[in-house]
Amino acid sequence: MRLLSLKIFWVVLLLTLFLMPKGILAHEESQDTQPSGVKQEKPLAVPDLADLIPLATELSSSLAVLKKKLAVGLDVSAVEKSFSEIVANLEDHSSELQRLKVSEDYRYGELIELKTAILS
Repeated sequence: MRLLSLKIFWVVLLLTLFLMPKGILAHEESQDTQPSGVKQEKPLAVPDLADLIPLATELSSSLAVLKKKLAVGLDVSAVEKSFSEIVANLEDHSSELQRLKVSEDYRYGELIELKTAILS
């Protein structure tokens, strides 16, 4: 009987030692990690007047460049011409690829040549 009560005592003592610090530490961590009601924000860095003048000149020069680009506009006919050339080129290569698919004795080198021609 005495041996059994001694074993129970040691088991309870060990469980208490192992479980208590975890519970206490978990409780302390949960209190530390809880966000406070007031969020602390970093104050924004406000540039000085001397810093604003160069920034304003950069912005005005960028605006002038953009206005020039918009005034020139986009040459739609040139874009359409280049697209039509691209489409015709792809159609030629597509028909060549279909021909290679139909023929069962094509070589890997032919496919590589076709790929490089398409990429170029």
